Amino acid sequence: MTTIIDAETGEVLGDDGRMTVYEPRENELALRTDAELVALSEAALEYTIAELDGLELGDAPKTRAKVQALEKLIAAHLRSKEAKLEAANNLTEARLRIERHTGALIPKLQKDGLLASQDGYVVSNAATPLMVTLTDYAITRDQSATWQKVARIPDEVFEDYLATGKENLWELSTAGLLWYARQQAMAEPDDAPPLPDGIFRVIYADPPWLYTAEQHGKGSDQYSKIGQDTVLATHYPSMPTEAICALPVKDIAADDAVLFI
Repeated sequence: MTTIIDAETGEVLGDDGRMTVYEPRENELALRTDAELVALSEAALEYTIAELDGLELGDAPKTRAKVQALEKLIAAHLRSKEAKLEAANNLTEARLRIERHTGALIPKLQKDGLLASQDGYVVSNAATPLMVTLTDYAITRDQSATWQKVARIPDEVFEDYLATGKENLWELSTAGLLWYARQQAMAEPDDAPPLPDGIFRVIYADPPWLYTAEQHGKGSDQYSKIGQDTVLATHYPSMPTEAICALPVKDIAADDAVLFI
């Protein structure tokens, strides 16, 4: 099957007909091979990326819901485990890009006086009594907070998570992306929490060691699938030993000091 996207209608054109990129007819999917269904997920991702810049806040939740529905629909017709993961990750990437785009739109619209916060609080002086809220767009407070966190992740970290996840056969997810971003931040000594000012003779430290699953129990499948294998690592971002050693503890230690660790 040769997959071509119609830019105006958003339909996937194939050798034997056409189907809407987000809402294909189920009887058409039943006739497709795994390779064709994976190609459809890739087409949906490409179409999402192409249309993302023009996606308005009011349409973002609807588009996100369509992507999630398409993921379930395709999964129901896929046969191999590998194809299911590949298609799911393509559509999860599409969803993550929508969430990231939406998370960037929300504070901008609030600042411009075009959107009130979830509880009706007005961020801008340019407010009007009839200003719309996130509730009007079917966006919850938790979704808004999470998507804005996703939007604040640096571009290079966001793209690296997607590439690394697909390469290592992780199941991509919003939780996995946020965890990955925290891990990357903690791996950089310059981004670690600042040490206290002053010179000390006694230092008591409990670094966030990167333990193995054998030491502290294996994490749930949800976390192990994104490379986060231990129970402790699901509660706070851990640091590799090299990053801990790179912390400038010596700068705050007296010549005659003791370290409890």
